[in-house]
Amino acid sequence: FRQNDIDYVQISPTEVKLSKGDSCKGEIIIPSKVVYNSQEFKVTKIDNKAFLNNKSITNVILPLSINYIGERAFGWCRNLKSINIPDSVTFIGDYAFSTTDISSIFLPKNTIDIGFHLFYQCRNLTAIDVSSDNPNSKSVDGVLFSKSGYYLFEYPNGKQDKSYRIPEGTVKVYDGAFDGGNPYLQDLIIPEGVINCGRGAFVNLFKLKNIKIPSTLKSFNGTLTSSSELENIEVSALNPYLRSVGGVLFNAKLDSLIKCPAKLTGISLYKIPNTVKNIESMAFEYCEGLTTIDIPESVKTVGWIAFAYCTNLKTVYSHSTIPINISVTGLSEIGKNNATLYVPIGSKVLYEVANEWKDFASIIEITTSITEQKEPDFKIFPNPSTQYIEISAQKEISKVEICNLTGETIETITLKYGQHKLDISALPKGVYLAKVYIENTLSIEKFIKK
Repeated sequence: FRQNDIDYVQISPTEVKLSKGDSCKGEIIIPSKVVYNSQEFKVTKIDNKAFLNNKSITNVILPLSINYIGERAFGWCRNLKSINIPDSVTFIGDYAFSTTDISSIFLPKNTIDIGFHLFYQCRNLTAIDVSSDNPNSKSVDGVLFSKSGYYLFEYPNGKQDKSYRIPEGTVKVYDGAFDGGNPYLQDLIIPEGVINCGRGAFVNLFKLKNIKIPSTLKSFNGTLTSSSELENIEVSALNPYLRSVGGVLFNAKLDSLIKCPAKLTGISLYKIPNTVKNIESMAFEYCEGLTTIDIPESVKTVGWIAFAYCTNLKTVYSHSTIPINISVTGLSEIGKNNATLYVPIGSKVLYEVANEWKDFASIIEITTSITEQKEPDFKIFPNPSTQYIEISAQKEISKVEICNLTGETIETITLKYGQHKLDISALPKGVYLAKVYIENTLSIEKFIKK
């Protein structure tokens, strides 16, 4: 039945639950009792999704009769600025107040069963306060913990500290504990004693620059963070589970690449170690300085948005003769329509129909890869050109092959000692590849014939 724009459903001879309030506006005062067909019912529950996506309510006052607030009950009520949780409430479901505009909250002593991501994306929430008499939870400097302090449940998205050290005695950081888009936190220290960080524990810490990992931490369970400002991942030398190689985070076996910091210096060309089998989700996200990536044959999977927003990535080498199993969006947002993919001889036809790989502007079969993380050791100029090009190199060039963008060799030139000028006047207008052999090492560079 419906009263005052609110729907109720009878759940016992004397009780009802509030099932729907999506048309309510402004301040809402939930009654403790309602009368229907001359019978009085006690209002005890707010149902799952009861006010979901209601953008018109601004304040909610709950009565002492309520003992249950369901999943997403007030989720995505973007203009909800305040709500009280009465002492009678014992249960709050997942995402109950997510993406609301609340700035403060207090969990009373009887609220002993709480779900996941209660305050996800509550950007103005600066602290989560808890009654000192609550037997299961507590607040430490505004952060929600288990009563024992072993488990960190949720970090407020509006907390304005630039640096945060997780308290000593913490053992686990729960799934999504810091997720939600805190725009202030830059430095995060995980102390000795923390063993596990749940999936997505630090996702969407957009301004995080530095993270310190202790010897006791075993895993991030996949994704570390999607921060576009991340500069440094420091791992204790005594950690037997994780390690940093050249600033990039791996597991100890080096068969899983977890995270490359977006702002890592000297990352323009990166060759993934040939021990790596899995590239984790978001591993290279926001690495805008990355221009060339070399993926060895050992890699079997590429996670969700692993290379998202690598907007300057123009060259990809994949050494697997069978296209790697890549998550949908694994190579999204890298500008594949302007990038070149180099694959083993005989495999082009497979890449041209494979998910994600087929979207590259150009797929070329070659037998070599980048050999080290440095800029090409030669330059072509002028580029573009109409009559000739010159190749400048610090070492002697033995041979140059001119190829079209399909990899077909048009001309092979064996250079005499000191000769670096090539006549290209006979070439039709277009884009070409110069395969330059320097001391038996092959490097490739594009040039344009006008």
